[in-house]
Amino acid sequence: MLLLLLYVNRKLVLGVQVMAESRVGELEDHLRRARAQVEDQSRQLQDANALKARLGQENLELHRHLQDMDSGNAALTKGKNALQQELEETKMKLDDETRVVLLLNKINRRIYTKY
Repeated sequence: MLLLLLYVNRKLVLGVQVMAESRVGELEDHLRRARAQVEDQSRQLQDANALKARLGQENLELHRHLQDMDSGNAALTKGKNALQQELEETKMKLDDETRVVLLLNKINRRIYTKY
């Protein structure tokens, strides 16, 4: 009877051991998959951080370029305004000179017609 109990006990222990080893294998597989996922996500995070840094640098360069263009635009607008003012002044001088020439021509004709 004792032998039968020992035999049954041994069978139970072996069954539990087989189940435990099977469970350990499953857990090890699960751990391997989890580690692979962590490594993949870590690489993705590194790639995203590298992209973020590159885009940040590109954004900074574009911002500087935009500031330079704004500066150039302001200078061009200032130059345009100065040229427009100069053009208006030149037109006014031309109008004045034209009036003087017309007036002188008119006076000249009167002088010539009197003599």
